[in-house]
Amino acid sequence: MSDPIEELIEQLRHNRDIDERVLTPNALHEVGEVFERYGFGATRLYLLDKQNRRDSRAQASALLHVLDLMRDYPAISQRRAIGRALFKSLIAIRQSAQSPDSSKGTSR
Repeated sequence: MSDPIEELIEQLRHNRDIDERVLTPNALHEVGEVFERYGFGATRLYLLDKQNRRDSRAQASALLHVLDLMRDYPAISQRRAIGRALFKSLIAIRQSAQSPDSSKGTSR
C-alpha cells in the first residue's frame, strides 16, 4: 500500500483493541478538535483525564490506542487536520470492517 494514511485506516478498521460500541460521535468530535489544535501531547493528557472517569474509561482507552497508532505516521504530525478527520470518522471506519467488501476497492 503506497498511501500511509490508507494503511493506518486499514489498521484502525481491523484493530481488536478499538471497540466502536464504546465510541460516541460527540466524544470523537471533541478529541479530534483537541488533537488538531494542540497535538499529540495535549490529546494524551485530555484522554488520560477522561480515562480516570468511570463513564468514559473504555472510550478513552480505545482512543489512546488510536493516538498511539497515529504517532507512527509523520503525515499526521505535519497536518493535524488529518488526525482530526480520522478521529471524527472512527465509527464509520470501524463499521466498514463489518461489511463483506471492506477489504476491496470500490472502483467501477
